[in-house]
Amino acid sequence: MGNDSHIFVVYPNKDTEIDDCFSFLKEGLDNNEFVLIMLEEPSIHKLYSKIYSEFGKDNTRGMDSNKSVVITPLSNWYRYHYSDFNAERFLAEWEKIVSNAKKMKKKGLRVFVEADISDREVRKRINQIR
Repeated sequence: MGNDSHIFVVYPNKDTEIDDCFSFLKEGLDNNEFVLIMLEEPSIHKLYSKIYSEFGKDNTRGMDSNKSVVITPLSNWYRYHYSDFNAERFLAEWEKIVSNAKKMKKKGLRVFVEADISDREVRKRINQIR
């Protein structure tokens, strides 16, 4: 499928993150791409509130039913502790997503993942990279 692009963004607050996630989702729909969004539960509720206010509830139901967009709790894919991570399960789910996107003749696949870590943890990880 299409181009391989990856970006990493640190948001100053949740509202900005949800606004960007919504734009990411909308652009994916406009481009006929499959969209997978993995968020923590509170962020899912904020995103759906934004979707309802922008698209209306009927269009949101249609978006959910056409299977082009999957909005799922992060815990469905990852576990909170690395010791619980199941690589085989992850890869099997990923293969299903890619296969379904191809069957649906999607032009691409875009994924938005919330990584909710503290500022101190971000600085620590960035310093480890340097």
